Order: sequence, then structure tokens, then C-alpha cells
Amino acid sequence: MPELLGKGSQRSHEYLYWEFYEKGVSQALLLDGRWKALRLGSPGAPIQLYDIHADPVEKNDVAAHHPEVVKRASALFVSARKDNAYWKLAERSTP
Repeated sequence: MPELLGKGSQRSHEYLYWEFYEKGVSQALLLDGRWKALRLGSPGAPIQLYDIHADPVEKNDVAAHHPEVVKRASALFVSARKDNAYWKLAERSTP
């Protein structure tokens, strides 16, 4: 709240994780304020990776060029997620 009101700043986060449930279950991560990792439609889908500093409109999937970031995102898609009775994943992703 202090940052939103212009009265301070919040601590920096290693990553932000969220899910969205449109056309299946998708997962997203923002890593180090630079990398956006997406898994669209199911937890078994391939991970897409975007460098939002160089490509803010997310046109170029750079996953093939950054396997270490993809590996980290894959692990976080599993560990950052909290099970919920109302929002279940049909299948588990694997790191």
C-alpha cells in the first residue's frame, strides 16, 4: 500500500506467480522483473518465455535460448502453486 500511495516502496520479489482459468488452466510467472514464463491451457503445456525488457509486447518466445530460466520456471510452477479445492489442476507439471 505505501508504494501505491507514493509513501515508500515494497521489497523486491524473486518472482510473482499467478494462474488463470480461461480455455483450460494456465500458469504464469514473472521472474527477476525481466522474464515472463507462461504455460497455456494445461500444466503439461510447453513453457513459453519472454524477455519483457527487450520485448514488452511478448512477440518472441526465447525459451530455446534460455534453458536455465525455463528449468527454474518449471520448478516454480510446481513449488509456488498452492492446492485449492475450487481451483484444481487436472495434471501436474514436472520440473
